[in-house]
Amino acid sequence: MTQQGVFDGVFDKVAGEYDTAGVVFFKPLAERLVSHLGISPGARVLDVGCGRGAVTFPLAEAVGPAGEVYAIDLSREMVEAVSAAAAGRDNILVRQMDGVDPTFAPGDFDAITGSMSIILLRDLPTALGNYVQLLRPGGTLAFTAPDTRNQEGAWQSGPVDIGKLAAAIPAEVMAANPMLARLVEGNLLDLSAMPEVLAGAGFVDVVEHREEVAVVAESPESVVRWTQQHGMRAVWDFVPEENRAAVERELVADATAAADADGRVRFGFPVAYFLAHSPRSACPFA
Repeated sequence: MTQQGVFDGVFDKVAGEYDTAGVVFFKPLAERLVSHLGISPGARVLDVGCGRGAVTFPLAEAVGPAGEVYAIDLSREMVEAVSAAAAGRDNILVRQMDGVDPTFAPGDFDAITGSMSIILLRDLPTALGNYVQLLRPGGTLAFTAPDTRNQEGAWQSGPVDIGKLAAAIPAEVMAANPMLARLVEGNLLDLSAMPEVLAGAGFVDVVEHREEVAVVAESPESVVRWTQQHGMRAVWDFVPEENRAAVERELVADATAAADADGRVRFGFPVAYFLAHSPRSACPFA
């Protein structure tokens, strides 16, 4: 199964409640990405896999009325949500489009961004090769990815052990879906190889920042619900319906044990921020 197969339809399902579960995560992550990017007023930027606009709107503020942000997503529901939120904002243009091969002219953009989205593309090498062509000479690609390099076993979202989801999925289903198993383990992408992957696509001057996002959930229930409202919904959808309530109760109990005296759940989420540039010559392989 391809990565696209694992995530087929997932983001349409979660669009109505994406980033609204009482958990602060995507917005501070996006603001930090925009800060690392350091985009100038008047710039033209492509935001790939825009979701509900966590990166799009800070970018629009940064480029100002003289700039433009094109926000694209494969999910029609996400596109409709961002379009509604961006109504009246002349410097935000929203399109439903495949992030692997965006249909823009070569050299159209000063920067391309993707927060927790580029890593989910079904054909990352092809996408990166296309992005280096879409950027103007010296333009910047900036994206984020979960940093699971120091993790052993299943992915942990704070107190939520994704391995407990996997344990509720029939073994034959897991065996038939190797990409699902990789998602559970948090290794959809080999981050240690990313500089070489970017260089192979034609990018230069690759820089990585490794940081933790401070995540705050309003309650144990909200942190579990949050895992059902972003890409991890792909794992939940493979859990048989008759098992989901029991898994939810177990995960809420784990989150309750980790909660502060005020009932909130706080944890650090390791993130890698990558910046890379298109060559200053017109041809990336010149």
